[in-house]
Amino acid sequence: MKDLDRYLARRRASLRARAILTDGGCLEVGGYADPLTGYVYAKFRGKTVYAHRLAWELENGEIPADMQINHHCDNKRCIRVSHLYLGTHQENMDDGKERNRFKRMFGERNGQAKLTDQQAAEVRADGRSQRVVAESHGVSRSAVQLIKAGKRRKA
Repeated sequence: MKDLDRYLARRRASLRARAILTDGGCLEVGGYADPLTGYVYAKFRGKTVYAHRLAWELENGEIPADMQINHHCDNKRCIRVSHLYLGTHQENMDDGKERNRFKRMFGERNGQAKLTDQQAAEVRADGRSQRVVAESHGVSRSAVQLIKAGKRRKA
């Protein structure tokens, strides 16, 4: 048991040594961050894990299977345990919606948009067949149909 306690103490110290205290009170850990999620990785017992989850487990024990570790501070690099809380996925989604954390890009601001807002307006106003409009704009017929129906790229 003492060996395990020493090991966990070393892991806590190692994780904290990689962190800096920010003006906002977060303890931001350095290291590789996943480019899609923004979360930082750490190694623990031969596995790659999220650093904030590791920080929580080192202080509080195992995370139940149906729970996740959420941030009060909305800082994905933060490992300060007082900024973390045990919650469900739905609680995290509700919290994100309430705090306007989800930055959805609509229209031409979306990097995957095939049409500018002006082109979408032209599609909407074009009286030709959907097939012809789609071919002239380089998009699928279903994209034209959704734009004309007001289900995509609303005016």
